[in-house]
Amino acid sequence: MVLSLKSVSEFSYASFVNTLSIDDETVYVDFTADPFLIPVAVLTLLIKIKEWLQQKKTVYVRNHKRCRYLHRMNFFKMAGLKVDEDFTRHSADGRFVEITEIGVDTDLLASNIADCLLQEQSGSWNPEETGAYDLLFYSITELANNVLQHSRGKGYCFVQKYPKKNYLRIAIADDGIGIKNSLIDTPYFKEKAVEAIAEAIKPRVSGSTHKTIGESVNFGVGLAILTKLSSLLGGYFSIYSDDGLYSSHGATTVRSPIQGTICGFCFPLDALDGKSFNTTVLQRSKKELGLLTDNNFSGVFI
Repeated sequence: MVLSLKSVSEFSYASFVNTLSIDDETVYVDFTADPFLIPVAVLTLLIKIKEWLQQKKTVYVRNHKRCRYLHRMNFFKMAGLKVDEDFTRHSADGRFVEITEIGVDTDLLASNIADCLLQEQSGSWNPEETGAYDLLFYSITELANNVLQHSRGKGYCFVQKYPKKNYLRIAIADDGIGIKNSLIDTPYFKEKAVEAIAEAIKPRVSGSTHKTIGESVNFGVGLAILTKLSSLLGGYFSIYSDDGLYSSHGATTVRSPIQGTICGFCFPLDALDGKSFNTTVLQRSKKELGLLTDNNFSGVFI
Protein backbone atom coordinates (compact mmCIF):
# COMPACT_ATOMS: atom_id res chain seq x y z
CA MET A 1 0.00 0.00 0.00
CA VAL A 2 1.35 3.43 -0.96
CA LEU A 3 0.39 6.37 1.24
CA SER A 4 0.98 9.40 -1.00
CA LEU A 5 1.03 12.33 1.38
CA LYS A 6 -0.64 15.61 0.48
CA SER A 7 -0.68 18.89 2.37
CA VAL A 8 -2.87 18.96 5.47
CA SER A 9 -4.53 21.96 7.11
CA GLU A 10 -7.16 22.21 9.85
CA PHE A 11 -9.80 21.96 7.11
CA SER A 12 -8.45 18.75 5.55
CA TYR A 13 -7.32 16.98 8.73
CA ALA A 14 -10.36 14.64 8.90
CA SER A 15 -9.78 13.52 5.31
CA PHE A 16 -6.11 12.94 6.09
CA VAL A 17 -7.01 10.77 9.09
CA ASN A 18 -9.18 8.55 6.90
CA THR A 19 -6.29 7.90 4.49
CA LEU A 20 -4.41 6.17 7.33
CA SER A 21 -6.71 3.12 7.28
CA ILE A 22 -4.27 0.55 5.87
CA ASP A 23 -4.57 -3.22 6.21
CA ASP A 24 -1.57 -4.21 4.06
CA GLU A 25 1.49 -5.69 5.73
CA THR A 26 3.78 -3.33 3.81
CA VAL A 27 3.33 0.44 3.80
CA TYR A 28 5.16 2.92 1.58
CA VAL A 29 4.99 6.48 2.90
CA ASP A 30 5.59 8.72 -0.11
CA PHE A 31 6.79 12.32 0.32
CA THR A 32 7.11 13.07 -3.42
CA ALA A 33 4.60 15.94 -3.23
CA ASP A 34 6.65 17.67 -0.48
CA PRO A 35 3.50 18.10 1.61
CA PHE A 36 2.88 20.85 4.14
CA LEU A 37 1.65 19.18 7.33
CA ILE A 38 0.37 21.10 10.34
CA PRO A 39 1.85 19.88 13.67
CA VAL A 40 -1.18 17.80 14.66
CA ALA A 41 -0.97 15.97 11.31
CA VAL A 42 2.76 15.38 11.81
CA LEU A 43 2.20 13.78 15.21
CA THR A 44 -0.77 11.78 13.89
CA LEU A 45 1.43 10.28 11.19
CA LEU A 46 4.19 9.63 13.74
CA ILE A 47 1.87 7.74 16.09
CA LYS A 48 0.38 5.80 13.17
CA ILE A 49 3.80 4.72 11.90
CA LYS A 50 4.80 3.59 15.39
CA GLU A 51 1.54 1.64 15.55
CA TRP A 52 2.24 -0.05 12.20
CA LEU A 53 5.74 -1.00 13.34
CA GLN A 54 4.34 -2.41 16.57
CA GLN A 55 1.96 -4.51 14.45
CA LYS A 56 5.03 -5.89 12.63
CA LYS A 57 4.18 -4.13 9.40
CA THR A 58 7.07 -3.13 7.16
CA VAL A 59 7.25 0.62 6.62
CA TYR A 60 9.30 2.20 3.83
CA VAL A 61 9.85 5.89 3.16
CA ARG A 62 9.93 7.24 -0.39
CA ASN A 63 11.51 10.54 -1.44
CA HIS A 64 12.14 11.65 2.12
CA LYS A 65 14.79 14.13 0.90
CA ARG A 66 11.97 16.27 -0.48
CA CYS A 67 10.74 16.77 3.07
CA ARG A 68 13.72 18.15 5.00
CA TYR A 69 11.27 19.96 7.24
CA LEU A 70 10.26 16.68 8.89
CA HIS A 71 13.93 15.72 9.18
CA ARG A 72 14.61 18.95 11.05
CA MET A 73 11.64 18.31 13.35
CA ASN A 74 13.09 14.89 14.37
CA PHE A 75 10.08 13.15 12.81
CA PHE A 76 11.84 10.12 11.35
CA LYS A 77 13.95 9.54 14.44
CA MET A 78 10.94 9.75 16.78
CA ALA A 79 8.89 7.49 14.51
CA GLY A 80 11.58 4.79 14.67
CA LEU A 81 12.54 5.02 10.99
CA LYS A 82 16.17 4.90 9.91
CA VAL A 83 16.56 7.60 7.29
CA ASP A 84 19.81 9.32 6.30
CA GLU A 85 20.07 13.02 7.11
CA ASP A 86 22.18 14.91 4.57
CA PHE A 87 21.60 18.57 5.33
CA THR A 88 22.76 21.21 7.77
CA ARG A 89 20.48 21.85 10.72
CA HIS A 90 19.71 25.52 11.32
CA SER A 91 18.62 27.13 14.55
CA ALA A 92 14.92 27.23 15.36
CA ASP A 93 15.33 30.99 15.90
CA GLY A 94 12.12 31.19 17.92
CA ARG A 95 9.98 29.69 15.15
CA PHE A 96 9.43 26.16 16.41
CA VAL A 97 10.27 23.51 18.96
CA GLU A 98 10.97 20.20 17.25
CA ILE A 99 9.15 17.03 18.24
CA THR A 100 10.03 16.37 21.87
CA GLU A 101 9.27 13.39 24.08
CA ILE A 102 7.28 14.34 27.17
CA GLY A 103 9.07 13.73 30.46
CA VAL A 104 7.98 14.04 34.08
CA ASP A 105 8.92 17.72 34.44
CA THR A 106 6.12 19.22 32.35
CA ASP A 107 6.67 22.70 33.81
CA LEU A 108 10.24 22.71 32.52
CA LEU A 109 9.12 21.44 29.11
CA ALA A 110 6.47 24.16 28.88
CA SER A 111 8.74 26.99 30.03
CA ASN A 112 11.47 25.95 27.58
CA ILE A 113 8.96 25.92 24.71
CA ALA A 114 7.41 29.25 25.71
CA ASP A 115 10.82 30.87 26.13
CA CYS A 116 11.92 29.63 22.71
CA LEU A 117 8.83 30.64 20.74
CA LEU A 118 7.98 33.85 22.54
CA GLN A 119 11.38 35.32 23.26
CA GLU A 120 10.08 38.85 22.91
CA GLN A 121 7.63 38.36 25.79
CA SER A 122 8.16 37.66 29.47
CA GLY A 123 6.02 35.12 31.26
CA SER A 124 3.84 36.59 33.97
CA TRP A 125 0.91 35.40 36.00
CA ASN A 126 -0.21 39.00 36.53
CA PRO A 127 -3.88 39.09 35.45
CA GLU A 128 -3.23 42.23 33.40
CA GLU A 129 -0.28 40.75 31.51
CA THR A 130 -1.30 37.18 30.73
CA GLY A 131 -1.09 36.61 26.98
CA ALA A 132 0.54 34.30 24.47
CA TYR A 133 3.34 33.27 26.82
CA ASP A 134 1.09 32.10 29.61
CA LEU A 135 -1.43 30.49 27.25
CA LEU A 136 1.36 28.46 25.69
CA PHE A 137 2.83 27.51 29.07
CA TYR A 138 -0.59 26.51 30.39
CA SER A 139 -1.52 24.55 27.25
CA ILE A 140 1.65 22.47 27.28
CA THR A 141 1.56 21.67 31.00
CA GLU A 142 -2.12 20.72 31.00
CA LEU A 143 -1.94 18.56 27.87
CA ALA A 144 1.38 16.97 28.88
CA ASN A 145 0.02 16.13 32.32
CA ASN A 146 -2.97 14.48 30.67
CA VAL A 147 -0.54 12.22 28.83
CA LEU A 148 1.40 11.32 31.98
CA GLN A 149 -1.68 10.78 34.14
CA HIS A 150 -4.02 8.93 31.83
CA SER A 151 -2.39 7.55 28.68
CA ARG A 152 -0.06 4.83 30.04
CA GLY A 153 2.00 5.45 26.93
CA LYS A 154 4.74 7.64 25.50
CA GLY A 155 3.91 11.26 24.73
CA TYR A 156 5.22 13.79 22.23
CA CYS A 157 4.96 17.55 21.86
CA PHE A 158 5.42 19.70 18.74
CA VAL A 159 4.84 23.45 18.54
CA GLN A 160 5.32 25.93 15.71
CA LYS A 161 4.76 29.64 15.24
CA TYR A 162 3.72 30.99 11.83
CA PRO A 163 4.14 34.78 11.99
CA LYS A 164 3.23 35.39 8.33
CA LYS A 165 0.06 33.33 8.66
CA ASN A 166 -0.59 34.71 12.16
CA TYR A 167 -0.92 31.31 13.83
CA LEU A 168 0.50 29.46 16.82
CA ARG A 169 -0.04 25.71 16.52
CA ILE A 170 0.33 23.25 19.40
CA ALA A 171 0.18 19.47 19.08
CA ILE A 172 0.40 16.83 21.80
CA ALA A 173 0.14 13.10 21.11
CA ASP A 174 0.57 9.80 22.89
CA ASP A 175 0.50 6.11 21.96
CA GLY A 176 -1.37 5.04 25.09
CA ILE A 177 -4.80 3.62 25.91
CA GLY A 178 -6.92 6.43 24.46
CA ILE A 179 -9.59 8.65 25.98
CA LYS A 180 -12.38 6.06 26.03
CA ASN A 181 -10.30 3.53 27.97
CA SER A 182 -8.99 6.20 30.35
CA LEU A 183 -12.61 6.85 31.41
CA ILE A 184 -13.58 3.20 31.75
CA ASP A 185 -13.57 3.20 35.57
CA THR A 186 -15.31 6.56 35.89
CA PRO A 187 -18.95 7.66 35.69
CA TYR A 188 -18.11 9.37 32.38
CA PHE A 189 -17.37 6.24 30.36
CA LYS A 190 -18.96 6.06 26.89
CA GLU A 191 -18.99 3.13 24.46
CA LYS A 192 -18.36 5.33 21.42
CA ALA A 193 -14.98 7.04 21.22
CA VAL A 194 -16.40 10.26 19.81
CA GLU A 195 -18.82 10.48 22.76
CA ALA A 196 -15.96 9.81 25.19
CA ILE A 197 -14.02 12.72 23.69
CA ALA A 198 -17.09 14.95 24.11
CA GLU A 199 -17.14 13.99 27.79
CA ALA A 200 -13.40 14.59 28.20
CA ILE A 201 -13.66 18.22 27.11
CA LYS A 202 -16.20 18.96 29.81
CA PRO A 203 -14.75 20.70 32.91
CA ARG A 204 -13.19 18.44 35.54
CA VAL A 205 -13.74 15.19 33.62
CA SER A 206 -10.29 14.56 32.09
CA GLY A 207 -8.62 15.19 35.45
CA SER A 208 -11.04 13.12 37.50
CA THR A 209 -8.22 11.02 38.98
CA HIS A 210 -6.31 14.10 40.21
CA LYS A 211 -3.10 12.11 40.04
CA THR A 212 -0.07 14.17 41.05
CA ILE A 213 2.88 14.43 38.65
CA GLY A 214 5.85 16.02 40.42
CA GLU A 215 4.45 19.22 41.87
CA SER A 216 1.66 19.55 39.31
CA VAL A 217 -1.90 18.40 39.76
CA ASN A 218 -4.25 18.13 36.79
CA PHE A 219 -7.65 19.50 37.72
CA GLY A 220 -9.30 18.46 34.47
CA VAL A 221 -10.23 21.88 33.13
CA GLY A 222 -7.44 22.28 30.57
CA LEU A 223 -9.09 20.55 27.61
CA ALA A 224 -12.34 22.37 28.34
CA ILE A 225 -10.71 25.81 28.54
CA LEU A 226 -8.44 25.27 25.54
CA THR A 227 -11.22 24.10 23.24
CA LYS A 228 -13.38 27.02 24.38
CA LEU A 229 -10.53 29.51 23.95
CA SER A 230 -9.72 28.28 20.45
CA SER A 231 -13.32 28.88 19.44
CA LEU A 232 -13.60 32.31 21.09
CA LEU A 233 -10.27 33.48 19.64
CA GLY A 234 -11.17 32.39 16.12
CA GLY A 235 -8.83 29.39 16.14
CA TYR A 236 -9.26 25.65 15.74
CA PHE A 237 -8.93 22.47 17.75
CA SER A 238 -9.02 18.75 17.06
CA ILE A 239 -8.95 15.72 19.35
CA TYR A 240 -8.48 12.29 17.78
CA SER A 241 -8.63 9.08 19.82
CA ASP A 242 -9.55 5.52 18.84
CA ASP A 243 -12.02 5.98 15.97
CA GLY A 244 -13.38 9.29 17.25
CA LEU A 245 -12.50 12.75 15.92
CA TYR A 246 -13.90 15.81 17.67
CA SER A 247 -12.93 19.20 16.25
CA SER A 248 -13.98 22.76 15.55
CA HIS A 249 -15.66 21.37 12.44
CA GLY A 250 -17.78 18.81 14.27
CA ALA A 251 -17.66 15.25 15.62
CA THR A 252 -17.31 12.12 13.53
CA THR A 253 -16.31 8.46 13.58
CA VAL A 254 -13.36 7.84 11.25
CA ARG A 255 -12.24 4.79 9.29
CA SER A 256 -8.81 4.62 10.86
CA PRO A 257 -8.73 4.01 14.63
CA ILE A 258 -5.57 5.25 16.30
CA GLN A 259 -3.74 3.97 19.35
CA GLY A 260 -3.64 6.79 21.88
CA THR A 261 -4.78 10.39 21.63
CA ILE A 262 -3.73 13.33 19.46
CA CYS A 263 -4.68 16.91 20.36
CA GLY A 264 -4.13 19.92 18.13
CA PHE A 265 -4.80 23.60 18.85
CA CYS A 266 -4.38 26.60 16.59
CA PHE A 267 -4.53 30.17 17.96
CA PRO A 268 -4.26 33.48 16.07
CA LEU A 269 -1.11 35.18 17.33
CA ASP A 270 -2.54 38.69 17.31
CA ALA A 271 -5.50 37.62 19.45
CA LEU A 272 -3.21 36.66 22.32
CA ASP A 273 -1.53 39.97 22.99
CA GLY A 274 -2.55 42.75 25.33
CA LYS A 275 -4.65 43.10 28.43
CA SER A 276 -7.90 42.39 26.61
CA PHE A 277 -7.02 38.68 26.46
CA ASN A 278 -7.46 38.27 30.19
CA THR A 279 -10.28 40.63 30.93
CA THR A 280 -12.53 39.48 28.11
CA VAL A 281 -11.79 36.20 26.33
CA LEU A 282 -10.37 34.18 29.21
CA GLN A 283 -13.08 35.38 31.58
CA ARG A 284 -15.79 34.62 29.05
CA SER A 285 -14.49 31.11 28.36
CA LYS A 286 -14.35 30.19 32.04
CA LYS A 287 -17.75 31.72 32.70
CA GLU A 288 -19.38 29.86 29.79
CA LEU A 289 -17.93 26.63 31.16
CA GLY A 290 -19.40 27.31 34.59
CA LEU A 291 -15.99 27.64 36.23
CA LEU A 292 -16.66 31.04 37.76
CA THR A 293 -19.29 33.61 38.53
CA ASP A 294 -19.11 37.37 38.29
CA ASN A 295 -17.81 37.47 41.85
CA ASN A 296 -14.92 35.02 41.68
CA PHE A 297 -13.01 35.84 38.50
CA SER A 298 -9.31 35.56 39.27
CA GLY A 299 -7.92 36.57 35.88
CA VAL A 300 -5.43 33.70 35.78
CA PHE A 301 -5.55 30.15 34.47
CA ILE A 302 -6.69 27.41 36.82
